[in-house]
Amino acid sequence: MMKHKTLLFIPVMLFMCFGAFAQEKIGYVDIKEILNQLPERKQAQLELERYVDELGNDFQAMKFQYDQKIEEYTHLPENASAAVKENMESQIMQMDERMNNFQRQSQELLDDKELALLTPINDMVMATIEKVAKKNGYVHVFDTGTTLVYPKETEFTRLVLKEFGL
Repeated sequence: MMKHKTLLFIPVMLFMCFGAFAQEKIGYVDIKEILNQLPERKQAQLELERYVDELGNDFQAMKFQYDQKIEEYTHLPENASAAVKENMESQIMQMDERMNNFQRQSQELLDDKELALLTPINDMVMATIEKVAKKNGYVHVFDTGTTLVYPKETEFTRLVLKEFGL
């Protein structure tokens, strides 16, 4: 008798659990589209591009000096002393090392700059999505960019863009 009650209890609990999930409203947004529409994102992208150009110009200046030193080394007279050759080789190796370090540091600086510029924008988008979701009764929100199939009527990207005045 106890076994029958337990077997009856399990389907009832499963039905109740599925019933609770069925009441939760699920929505979808296209975060990439939202970000691409924001003027703040476009401005941040322009600033990043300027920063990349600035770092690139600095690297090109270093590369120009390096190339000049290589050219100077290749045109050393054959009778140049071993000390002069070793000194130039040492300078070339140091310049090469500085360029490699600059490239590494530049990438770190660029990553930091991108994070500093985009984090507040991403936070603003997430807060707005949460606000719109709450206002419209959505309990779960998924990005359409990572979801292959979803009901189009539950997609509320336009509502989020409207909240931004777009």
